[in-house]
Amino acid sequence: MKNKKQMGVQILSAMYCKYKAEVEYHRANIDIYLNTPAGIGEHPDVLAAIDVELDRMAIARGKLDTLVTEWNLEEDI
Repeated sequence: MKNKKQMGVQILSAMYCKYKAEVEYHRANIDIYLNTPAGIGEHPDVLAAIDVELDRMAIARGKLDTLVTEWNLEEDI
C-alpha cells in the first residue's frame, strides 16, 4: 500500500503526463491545419481554428510549468 507522499507523487505525475499529452494533441491539430488547410471542411476559418488550438496548448503548457515550478517535478517523467 502506498503512503500519502507516494500517492501525492503519483497523482502529480499523472497530471504532468495528462498535460504533456494535451500539448502534443494540440500541436498535432495545428500541424494538420498547417499542412492540409483545404482538407479541413468543418473549419473554414483556419486561422481562428489554429488560434483556439494555441490557446488550449498554452493553458496545458502553463499547467506543466506550474507543476514543475511548484512541485519540482522533473520534465522527463
